[in-house]
Amino acid sequence: MHCASFDIFRTLGFPDTTVLKPDQFLRHKELLRDADWVLFPEYWQLNTLVHGLKCRVFPSIASYRIGHDKVEMTRVFQAIAPEHTPWTLITANGPQEREQIWQDMALPFVLEFNRLFGNQGLGQGTDLQDAILAYLHQCNEPRNPEEPMMPDPVWPVAV
Repeated sequence: MHCASFDIFRTLGFPDTTVLKPDQFLRHKELLRDADWVLFPEYWQLNTLVHGLKCRVFPSIASYRIGHDKVEMTRVFQAIAPEHTPWTLITANGPQEREQIWQDMALPFVLEFNRLFGNQGLGQGTDLQDAILAYLHQCNEPRNPEEPMMPDPVWPVAV
């Protein structure tokens, strides 16, 4: 079995595995087509690899697609394993939604703002909320001058 990998560290020591640089993958189309598995591609490579070159990828395309967006991932978890998912509300960041969140959530709760670009997974835009004034301030404060303030999806999670 021959594999092609885009992550040298995750596949170090794997037998019969060719490591490729992600940005140079189109130079190796034949190798990729012939590989039994393509390991750890970048998200932006998926469509070309799976639909264009007909490669089998690991992790699965579903793992990439669901795991790439934490709002979608949360909704999937709520649908298939609600008993194992923290109580989570996903709403717009509007005045009525903020009031409803404050009424519905038990204190304290974690408030997290969805980021369309950058800073995902770095804990930025995530705060523990336990006082109404801090909560309202957090909802109204622009997080980045380049980002529009409204509408900004938020999802509080009970802790």
